[in-house]
Amino acid sequence: MAPKSPEDFEKMRAESRSNILQSALKLFAEEGYDNTSISQIARDAGISKGLVYNYFDSKQELLEQVVHKGLKLMPEIFEASDRKIDSSTLPNMLERFRKSLKNDRLFWKFYAELLLQFLRNRELLQQFDMLFNEFIELFIECMRQQNVTNPEIEGRKLAAMLDGVSLHYMFDDDYPIDDIFDDIIKTYVPHASHE
Repeated sequence: MAPKSPEDFEKMRAESRSNILQSALKLFAEEGYDNTSISQIARDAGISKGLVYNYFDSKQELLEQVVHKGLKLMPEIFEASDRKIDSSTLPNMLERFRKSLKNDRLFWKFYAELLLQFLRNRELLQQFDMLFNEFIELFIECMRQQNVTNPEIEGRKLAAMLDGVSLHYMFDDDYPIDDIFDDIIKTYVPHASHE
């Protein structure tokens, strides 16, 4: 058998790192950040605790990397933030969000747990506060574009509603996600086709 090339080793490192992040995501979603140890993550990933520290300095860094990896979903959903907001922005964002909830359920379960962590850990909240405010501002701008009476309240209400919908969907396998999203679109998107 030929010795491994540097590219082979780099590929193995990337796979190990990804495996650790996936285990951390799973355990943070199921057990919560505070209730998950590096030992549990290592056990779930099928590696030694020391190897986890070979890739990540701390549990905090693991959390930040899991969040960073998951937040890559956000621009896909909320891509309007770097273009002009028009009448297609909100319905497109809502459809992408519905699709992401269904396809990336583990991340959204983690996100729901992370929101609860913020209640207990103000330092975490401060780290991600700017990001959350950016998304709320996007909803507010969508409401302004629609000339609603109070865009600030309606934008925040929509953001809170989506948080609630995602939370219910994460913990109820029979949650009528499509019916709920259809109703949200009907409510918040003027002239949307209602079948």
